[in-house]
Amino acid sequence: MGIANEKPKGLTPTASRWWDQTVPELEAKGLVAVEDECGLRQMCECVDRMARAAYHLKREGFVTTFANGITGINHWHKIWQQAAELYNRLAVQFGMTPSARIKLKLEDRAADDAMRALLAGEDDDNDEEE
Repeated sequence: MGIANEKPKGLTPTASRWWDQTVPELEAKGLVAVEDECGLRQMCECVDRMARAAYHLKREGFVTTFANGITGINHWHKIWQQAAELYNRLAVQFGMTPSARIKLKLEDRAADDAMRALLAGEDDDNDEEE
């Protein structure tokens, strides 16, 4: 049984949908393991925070008047921004950005090339004179 089937308890509906849509795909690509649950849960929570913040920003606007009469940036913007920053950092770690996917492909290609060379007897590191 893989990590996709071990969804953490207590996720909000939004976070739970993200898990259901994303984690099985990551697992199928071999990008996650059971040890990654904490980071994946954080991503779920980031998605939920961004959705809640976006909802409030849409209703209240980016600029708000506080109880003391001063106008300023709505605090939901900061919540959205912090959640997005954490999500993006985690997305890189899980190969979910274009640059991360390119790096993974290059690493896979290098591993494939090394295996081909080994199988062809081209491993220079272990050559010994007999």
